[in-house]
Amino acid sequence: MAQIPLTSVKLFDKLLDKTTSPLLLDVDWKSIVELCDVIKTQQVESKYIIQAIKGKLHHENPHVVLHTLECLESIMKNCGDSIHKELAQKDFMDDFKDFANKKSPERIRNKVLQLIHCWSHGLGSQYQLFTDAYTQMKAKNYDFPLYKESEAMFKTENAASEQRGYRECFCCQQVFTAVIPKHHCRACGNLFCSSKRCAVPKFHKDRQVRVCESCYEKLTTEIPTSVLPSQKDSRSEANEDLQPALVISQSELDEEKKRQKNDASENGTIVNEPENLSLKQSDDDDEIDQFTSLAIEHINNFKLRMLSNQQRNRNISTDTAVQSAFVVLQHLHPELHRFMKLLDNKRTCYETLQDKLTQLKDAREALNALRNDHYEKKQQEAFERSRQRQLQLAQTLDFMKQKKQEYLEYQQQLYLQRSAQQELEMHNRLEQQRQLALAREQHSHPMVSYNSMQIHPPDVQAPSLYANLSHTKYCYTNNHYIHPTGQTPLTNLTAPYIHHCQQSHNAPIGNPNNHDPHLIMFN
Repeated sequence: MAQIPLTSVKLFDKLLDKTTSPLLLDVDWKSIVELCDVIKTQQVESKYIIQAIKGKLHHENPHVVLHTLECLESIMKNCGDSIHKELAQKDFMDDFKDFANKKSPERIRNKVLQLIHCWSHGLGSQYQLFTDAYTQMKAKNYDFPLYKESEAMFKTENAASEQRGYRECFCCQQVFTAVIPKHHCRACGNLFCSSKRCAVPKFHKDRQVRVCESCYEKLTTEIPTSVLPSQKDSRSEANEDLQPALVISQSELDEEKKRQKNDASENGTIVNEPENLSLKQSDDDDEIDQFTSLAIEHINNFKLRMLSNQQRNRNISTDTAVQSAFVVLQHLHPELHRFMKLLDNKRTCYETLQDKLTQLKDAREALNALRNDHYEKKQQEAFERSRQRQLQLAQTLDFMKQKKQEYLEYQQQLYLQRSAQQELEMHNRLEQQRQLALAREQHSHPMVSYNSMQIHPPDVQAPSLYANLSHTKYCYTNNHYIHPTGQTPLTNLTAPYIHHCQQSHNAPIGNPNNHDPHLIMFN
């Protein structure tokens, strides 16, 4: 396996990433053309190219996959047989057909079906695998898009292969030595010993490659002006044969314009801009439209002439009409770059405006989110205040209940104290009445008679001091006793005292066994 130049690989990877970027709003044809030019230099191997494209096809972003399919279509149509051979492999086609299933997005599925359809019609005669894939998918009722002949035109030529085994120069017949090295002409493939370099337009228009002297003269010699009239004659001769193809291409262009107008009418939006800006934009659009129509006309003539030469098996290098059309297109290339740059600037401006609109939208969403957060915060604060108010009311109610309970307990204590004080006052009053009753009783008793002071014999009963006192107790409903004399009412406290006095009266005052006189003591 030949070693791949590192700079070419880096350039290829950079251009592939640029053409398949997910940030692209439309297909970047400028980068695709540069990518095809890098591939046509054959400094990057076809196997590496297909592996890189396969990796992009399995990207998770569907926009990257769609841009990769567009890039693959351009590479297949412009980069020759080496890409076709590498792509016509069973493992790649089996993997590629999986993108046409129902799980894939609709745009990717339609693009895959379109590519398989074009490859089967344009390259099916050389690579049977494309035809088999189309036939199998057609049998499975896949809905293929309409076929256009202009989409199935593939460029199969490559740089001339190196002729090995020759030891002499093709031009001067000089033997190659260590001093005179051999070189490979990138235009015709012959071996030569000169050091001529020029750009080969059909492969790479900007890069200088080694060519032999005859090819160098052909490529560097300008076409004389006398040839231009013959170009018109040859073009008029070919117009009769190519008139059906021109009608078909013109009808396709009309259909494309109608479709674009319909899309614009469906998706069109009117934007009010300043008058000077609208005038400038309309002038630029008119200029771009004129240039586009002119370039499309030359490209169609060039394409139809190439198709005619291919069908008639004529050599393209000897066809002056093709060479003159190529020169005209080469002169239109700088103008094309200018318009592409202008469109890129407009797209950048619109992308900037779109970014600003996105920022405004994000800012509005953020503002709405902040408003919602503020409203929720206010609601939470109001709910918290209501809850705090309810808690305060509950605490106040509990405090009032506690104060009421304390007040009731205080009232009960006051009532108990008042009751105890009243009982104490009643007890004191009763005690005072008892003492008063005792005092009255002592003052109301008669003096002791002489009979009671005499000494009687033991068998003779002495007269009682309280003989005339009745032992009958007279009581009222309130349990108060009345003295037998009827002078002082007695209570429960005075009754025991009267009973004690009766017992002491019934008992003998002196000792009965002792007949000696004793001194009588009075309390």
